[in-house]
Amino acid sequence: MLRNLVVVLFIAAGLLFVRAAIALLWPPLRQRVDRAEALYAERLKDLFRPMQAARTIARWQYFGSLALVLVIFLLTGNAIFAAAIPLVCFAIPGFLFTRWRQQRLAKINRQLPDALRVMADAAKAGLSLPQMIRMVADQGHKPVSEEFGLIVHAMDLGDSVDEAIKRVAARLTLANFDLMMLALLVNRERGGDIGELLVRLSESIYALSNVEERIDIETSSVRMSAKIMVGTIPFFGVMLFLIDPDAVGSLFTTPLGAVILLVVAALATAGYRMIQKLASPAI
Repeated sequence: MLRNLVVVLFIAAGLLFVRAAIALLWPPLRQRVDRAEALYAERLKDLFRPMQAARTIARWQYFGSLALVLVIFLLTGNAIFAAAIPLVCFAIPGFLFTRWRQQRLAKINRQLPDALRVMADAAKAGLSLPQMIRMVADQGHKPVSEEFGLIVHAMDLGDSVDEAIKRVAARLTLANFDLMMLALLVNRERGGDIGELLVRLSESIYALSNVEERIDIETSSVRMSAKIMVGTIPFFGVMLFLIDPDAVGSLFTTPLGAVILLVVAALATAGYRMIQKLASPAI
């Protein structure tokens, strides 16, 4: 009887402890999830993607990572893996958003010369600068048409064309778009043949894009070497496991093995990023 009473009291104390821990940790965790949701909503808006996904991404990032900590610890009993693997998963959304933004900016960079050509043809037909921008927004290809659409939207809300272009240029932080902005602002201030200006600007940006593409092609072998370097690590790990399963298995079952794996992963990541940086010089 006394033993059963002790067990009941122990369970009750555990439940009270869990409840107190939840009451203490839930408010700050909820605030962080809400801030992450607002941040991802802004990033999705910046990428012209549905903002409703921000809540799902934020909840999976925080609650999914916490659940993964528990699952890995129960499966492996290794506290280092239980902390390191969810930490990597936690960083995935930020990495993906950065990657998507870079890809979008690269696409805008490629489409900008064609957009300037359309504006130059419109200028030769006698259209004004706001009308040229509206034409690109209506008839251009995404994503460059979306950015010109933001300029049109700002003008419709009462901004001058100069302020609208500056606002979008500040949001993009793209060198070629800044070059276009400066050329248009100087032309509006000093005057001149805007059609000829747009043609020359299009040719200049196209030439710069060709140079960047040539550099990208010439350094592709270096970047491929970095990928091969990283890819050979799990390959050799599998080969060593086939030769000596016990030695390789200890890397996943002991704290020292977990530390070794984390150090290898960190060194491989640092080497890969360094090679990528060296192979992608800024123009």
